[in-house]
Amino acid sequence: MMSKKMFNWSLWGATGAMILAAMVSLPARADDAPAKPDAELNSADATASMSVAIQAAQLALEGERRHSPMLLLAAAELAGEIKLGTRAVAAVRSETSGQDDDKGAPLPELEPKALVMRAIEHCGDNEALKSSIESLGARLLSGERGIVYRQGKDLPKRKIGDTTFVIVNVKSDHQRLDPGIEYTARNVIFEAKKKAQVVVVGDGDGDLDLWVYDENSGGMIGKDTDTTSVCEVIWAPIYEGPFRIVVKNVGSTWERFYVLANW
Repeated sequence: MMSKKMFNWSLWGATGAMILAAMVSLPARADDAPAKPDAELNSADATASMSVAIQAAQLALEGERRHSPMLLLAAAELAGEIKLGTRAVAAVRSETSGQDDDKGAPLPELEPKALVMRAIEHCGDNEALKSSIESLGARLLSGERGIVYRQGKDLPKRKIGDTTFVIVNVKSDHQRLDPGIEYTARNVIFEAKKKAQVVVVGDGDGDLDLWVYDENSGGMIGKDTDTTSVCEVIWAPIYEGPFRIVVKNVGSTWERFYVLANW
């Protein structure tokens, strides 16, 4: 048996970011579909972007009508997926004939930050709602989202560098692995088209291996099977959906460990 990398838990808070930065990231899952001509891809992208833009606009309008922070947040989520052109154009000059000037507040831009700010405004004096919307909005704007909010919101969290992680194996009976034993976390849902990151950190006495699978298809997303107790898999899910995390102690002694997912 090769010597194992020892892990000093007392230094984890100070060196966690350095450890994660030093680990080699696995590539995102490849698309098996044959390559399409650029013109066809551009046309498909434009159609999809238009559909998303329409949905975002409808949600923003309905959110304004109802003074609904949640509808405006949903609009902000969709607005973040709109692909914007970069060609410079002159400003539009607008007028509406035969109608008095609208005295109401202008509609927010179809842009994530503006929609989040309007959602916060519509919370009024409801401090509990405002706090929740601010938290959701900050997460939405961060761009570094992994496990979905509804799964991660109640799990304990650890900040490592610039990334917040949740502890997946929160129960004490799921934090120790004897030699040859596997731990499995099922139905772990990550957001689509965002960075998904699973990190395993053991106490360093043994050898832990990590596999991540698509829960629906059973296909393997990635693995880390080196001879240490620190493992990592990074990918970008095509769709929001469930994944399965498997950790196995392939060493000769029991080991305590954390399973972390970015949030």
